[in-house]
Amino acid sequence: MGSTRQFTSDEIRDYSSKIVEFSWSVSPGNLMNLFVNYPGKLIIIGGRPAMGKTALMISMIKRCPEYPSLIFSPGESAKQLTDKFHFISEDQPEFYICDSKEIDFDLISLILKYQQITSPVKIVFIDYLQLLPYPDTDLLNRLKQLAKEFEVPIVVFSQLNKSVNEYPLTSPALSSFPPRRLDVSVADEIYYLVRPDFYSIKKNVDSDFLKVMAILKGVKGKYQGFSFVMEFDSKNREFMAFK
Repeated sequence: MGSTRQFTSDEIRDYSSKIVEFSWSVSPGNLMNLFVNYPGKLIIIGGRPAMGKTALMISMIKRCPEYPSLIFSPGESAKQLTDKFHFISEDQPEFYICDSKEIDFDLISLILKYQQITSPVKIVFIDYLQLLPYPDTDLLNRLKQLAKEFEVPIVVFSQLNKSVNEYPLTSPALSSFPPRRLDVSVADEIYYLVRPDFYSIKKNVDSDFLKVMAILKGVKGKYQGFSFVMEFDSKNREFMAFK
């Protein structure tokens, strides 16, 4: 089990400078294009609470309104999510939300099938994995097959183990994801979302901060060990490329 401690500002500053030097600066739009251009993939993005998983999803959709999206949100209502879009969108993107508290694989499959017949989407988001009432151990494999069947990327957000408290001074690993009898390694791509200053002396949650996506399993097995880096614009409540 990892121990919890507060890192000093100097440690975080040194770590952040190394991340910027050895990472690719990307925008949410870049990520959306990357995912959509590889249809039929299962993508997992892990992160502890307060890392901005939902905000990243919203920023991606906002930046690419040409890609209709389907969102499964058992944790937040459709109204709550739609209200968040109003903070950051002038031109409203096209998105559909299922906010049932009983979302499971059968419902996801049924709604996606209906959606692709009536108003096709380019990407599917599930926010987030641990809120799905899944009794079977094969859920991720089934989602992977569903992505291939409908030729759309399925992006699944996931919580991380509570013991993951020593990052950023330790490297992320697949073991950082809660097992719950699920093997996340079946995913085609796996990312680890982190906010370095979260582990230093706490800052105001509305301040701008650095966001890192470490790549644990990249496109066609490439890019493993690299990272993406972004900034969060607290005024407009959205992610943007690091400047």
